[in-house]
Amino acid sequence: MIRNIPVSYTLNELIDEIGQVFWGKFDCLSLPRDQETKLNLGYAFINFTSPFHIIHFYFKFNDKAWSSS
Repeated sequence: MIRNIPVSYTLNELIDEIGQVFWGKFDCLSLPRDQETKLNLGYAFINFTSPFHIIHFYFKFNDKAWSSS
């Protein structure tokens, strides 16, 4: 689970930011959104193809600001 995503982020923006380093290292990414406001809920689910990618992801994104926030 990825938390604290800016609510204005779209799925494509999230894929662009994560995919710069992790493209091909995950096979599922889900960004739930509110049906009324069409904004995301501030979290996403990601499924990495290997548990080792989780550690790399943590060190890359933990406590980092999102580029479009």
